Amino acid sequence: MKRILLTCLVLIVFFKICVNSPDALAGVTEPEFIQNSTPQLLMKIQEALNEQGYNTGPINGVWGDRTARALTDFVRTRNLSPDSERSLTPELIINLWGIDPDADGDGLISTEESLHLLETLGLAH
Repeated sequence: MKRILLTCLVLIVFFKICVNSPDALAGVTEPEFIQNSTPQLLMKIQEALNEQGYNTGPINGVWGDRTARALTDFVRTRNLSPDSERSLTPELIINLWGIDPDADGDGLISTEESLHLLETLGLAH
């Protein structure tokens, strides 16, 4: 009886993980900045990674295995902070596009600096 209950508990937890996070089984977990992003920004990231020799597969604005692997390889090869795999850090922006988003050097990225970055990347409307 205990074995059946334990098996049921394991299956319930497994099912809950699958329903709440279908990508967990696929091994592709989107970073926070991708979840809150647009396909256009992801395409810019894919373009930058491909231009620097990190194959993301097609430039399609979709987060997949190859894009995830390319970003991980890029961050690790350049010895960037592990945070750069999860969020669009100034360090990642500088390394991807050669743009310092903190133009005034105050350690913060203001609204104006964010808008300038979007304009520079051709993403401002």
